[in-house]
Amino acid sequence: MRLATKLMLIGGIFLVLALASIGLTLWVTWQLEGGAAAVNEAGRMRMRSYQLALSLQQTPVGSAQRASEVAEQLQDFDRSVALLRRGDSVRPLAVPWDHRTRHHFENVVQNWQNLRDQALLIVNDGAPSDSLKNHVQAFVSQVDLFVSSIERHMSDWTTLLHTFQIAMMVLAILSALALMYAGYVVILEPVSRLQSALRDIEQGDFATRVIVDADDEMGSLADGFNSMAENLQSLYGNLESKVNEKTASLETKQQRLSALYEVAAFVASAETLEELAHGFASHMRRIAQADAVAIRWSDVANERYVLMGSDCLPQVMAEDEQCVLSGDCLCGAKVEPGTVPSLRVIPILDA
Repeated sequence: MRLATKLMLIGGIFLVLALASIGLTLWVTWQLEGGAAAVNEAGRMRMRSYQLALSLQQTPVGSAQRASEVAEQLQDFDRSVALLRRGDSVRPLAVPWDHRTRHHFENVVQNWQNLRDQALLIVNDGAPSDSLKNHVQAFVSQVDLFVSSIERHMSDWTTLLHTFQIAMMVLAILSALALMYAGYVVILEPVSRLQSALRDIEQGDFATRVIVDADDEMGSLADGFNSMAENLQSLYGNLESKVNEKTASLETKQQRLSALYEVAAFVASAETLEELAHGFASHMRRIAQADAVAIRWSDVANERYVLMGSDCLPQVMAEDEQCVLSGDCLCGAKVEPGTVPSLRVIPILDA
């Protein structure tokens, strides 16, 4: 999975959770506002019932003003009842309907009808207003029960709102921790491994490799780093072997050139043939790193070989092999054209 996909997936999950929490919080807040408006409207009905009773008691019977005021107050009551029944999404106003609130609301409507009929009877027929008190008290008590049922819902919604707010706070903390952990695991920790491996490469440890444990951009970087380190190790190893080989070749050539100069200088300084032979044998033994060297002079027919000089040659061999015939020693063996002479190892023992 690509790194961008991982980050988008993590961010998308927490975004959905955050939007869901915010949506639920807004819905609960809207319910609280609607319930508060319903409580306010019900309280207004309670206040209007007192105003209605006061108007019927203080205004003279049969006056046009009394009839007009009562009619207007009754219309306000009807509008309030209709508003509570249907609600208002713009205000907002919404009654949290359930079995309890619906039952209390129907009781409010029924008591309002009784109060309304009694008020009309007082206005139209001149009935005594003393009987209105019982109807008002019954209506107010039902309004109180209706308001209490709404407030019970509002209390539950308030608790739910607090729960959502705490959940959002916890979600924010968990989101921050999850993003920090994901950032460390997905980005920071792989980058740290690459930096550590790069420092090892800078110090000459070309065998350093980075563990590839993800199939994303960081995994591709680690794989590319390993390929680069492998190529550097191969190039450095070949270069080191070539340098060592070239150094050894130069050392050999230098030794040969130095030996050549030494031999040339010795030949130029030698005064006798015997001195030349012994000195040349000494130089050749040191150059060839041999145990001993013998220099022989052959006759014209290459049949006899006379010992001219030697170095570290045992005294017994020097005395017994002053003159050897062809074939007696490897140095006098005849070699046919196109063939390789057989080697013979002659151990040199102390006399």
